Amino acid sequence: MVGCFVLELKRAETTSGERPWRPRVGSRGGELPPAFYGLVNAVDSELGDRLHAASGRAPYTAGCFKLRSGGDGLRLRFTALTREVFAALSAGLFARLTGGERLRLGGEPFELVRFTFDGADEPLAGLSDYPRLLPPTPPRHLSFRFLTPATFRAGDANLPLPLPQSVFRGLWEKWNAFAPPDLRMDREVLTVAEKHVVPCAFRVRSAERQVKQGKVVGFFGNCRYEILGDQSPEVAQALGALTNYAFYAGVGAKTTMGLGQVLTECAPSV
Repeated sequence: MVGCFVLELKRAETTSGERPWRPRVGSRGGELPPAFYGLVNAVDSELGDRLHAASGRAPYTAGCFKLRSGGDGLRLRFTALTREVFAALSAGLFARLTGGERLRLGGEPFELVRFTFDGADEPLAGLSDYPRLLPPTPPRHLSFRFLTPATFRAGDANLPLPLPQSVFRGLWEKWNAFAPPDLRMDREVLTVAEKHVVPCAFRVRSAERQVKQGKVVGFFGNCRYEILGDQSPEVAQALGALTNYAFYAGVGAKTTMGLGQVLTECAPSV
């Protein structure tokens, strides 16, 4: 199971005389994981401890966005890449909503107004499972809209470019880490992504994002990739599944701190 929750938060009432609050959307990267762990720990502290102590790829992502209506609040976006994380996160959100307990980001209190995982209600929300991420027909074009800056680790440096080998390698690794064993993908999918997938249209810009370790340079915007040659339908469908998976798994580094949040689309030949 994979799921994406969007939370609507509003600034909680505080005592008069406090300094005026100003939304700092885009600078809250390091504050997102504690908010996620707070929700999970409230219902499953053992899982929260395991996730916090684990190294490598995390089975969740986090993002922060402005309210669509504007106003004194924000939207948080948490995704879950396993059934266990989905169950704990949903239970934690229900408990927080019904109990009225505040969430804190960077020491500032927020009230949870509502949350949803219904994509019809909120374009950044959604619910699926790994088999349903496979497109019904083999795609030729794979479109990504990078909503928040994305970057990729290259040795000790960051590479803020939407190279197909960088995009699909990370998705392939996450898929094989968290998908059911019978759906794991072989290396041929990655080889095709590296040698036969190219950007065919793109418009991206660089941007800085503050995370826990400091500032990171990334890119955001739109990029469409094309699968070249006569690739097998199975490999093309696998690449389509990875594209659909990116909506939940994020793209690139530091996806638990707000980077690499994307919308995606697969399309056949035209």
